[in-house]
Amino acid sequence: GLPELFGAKYYLSSEDSENAVQTVSADGVTWYVREGQACPIGFAVDRYILREDLLAIPEENRGAALLYAAVVEPSEEEAVAGVCTRVTGDDLPLGEDFSGVVALNTENAVREFRRDGRGFRCVSDYDRERMVYFSVPNEGGWSAYVDGENAEIIPSGGMMLLRVPEGKHEIEFVYVTPGYAAGKIISVVAWIGFIGYLAFRLWRRKTVKS
Repeated sequence: GLPELFGAKYYLSSEDSENAVQTVSADGVTWYVREGQACPIGFAVDRYILREDLLAIPEENRGAALLYAAVVEPSEEEAVAGVCTRVTGDDLPLGEDFSGVVALNTENAVREFRRDGRGFRCVSDYDRERMVYFSVPNEGGWSAYVDGENAEIIPSGGMMLLRVPEGKHEIEFVYVTPGYAAGKIISVVAWIGFIGYLAFRLWRRKTVKS
């Protein structure tokens, strides 16, 4: 389930196929690019599973479980309660046919997804308040905004959840490298100190010659 969850839509196969969308040759070997099922980067979810319940599922089925429910820590349960329904592994169909849930997640996708040098943007338009799952690593440095207002990012198994209101809204995620602002200040101070040191050496050399 993890390839489908994280958007791995294309994969290489050494077997010829009429469904191949492209062929690639390397070192005398021909590879066929085939298209599979994959969820979009951002989509609304209706269910959540606590981390402890996810770990109770056999490891080989945990990826499949995450296709059906977003994982949250117990400390974050209050943030998703009332919008999503709690489930456990016993409530989820963990078979190998993921076509139905991938189609559902695609149907619940955000719209107008676009990336730039600062992060990414999209539009949500749901008939009720929803939790939206983004399969983007939740590294330190992300900030989220809904219609320009700061929004809380809820950790979800290393990815991100965002609570969005009913109706149409502009969503923006902005990434700034942790420590970037402090690094800029330190660099400026260091350059000022270096230039001051050079100026002092030049003044002292002139004074000694005089």
